[in-house]
Amino acid sequence: EIYGERRMVDDTCKYISKAEFVVSFCSGAIGFAVAYQKPMLIFNSYQMRRSIFYAAYQMPKARMLNAKIVDISQPLEQVRLKEYMTNPEDYSSYMEYMTGDEVRKELFMNSVVKYIKTL
Repeated sequence: EIYGERRMVDDTCKYISKAEFVVSFCSGAIGFAVAYQKPMLIFNSYQMRRSIFYAAYQMPKARMLNAKIVDISQPLEQVRLKEYMTNPEDYSSYMEYMTGDEVRKELFMNSVVKYIKTL
């Protein structure tokens, strides 16, 4: 199993396996989208960018996916959504990250401490 001993408690995997594309902020849905080779639209907002999750989780994931992040704070008319869709051909480094030993060892609090030390 991709997530080792971590358990997914809802039907995210089932829904993503049947989806044409996935919309996510920064969740387990990204891993499933990579596993099923689904294009993604990753989003955030002004408020989300101010959270620890942006720097510690979303940005590193977006870099691995070669993804542009949609800012939902701006008017939709100004956003060309197709330009923000990820390409499943760019998922190899994220797949390595997902299946690597470091992911299994990394605890949430370790990430928080690591982020705080960068401030």
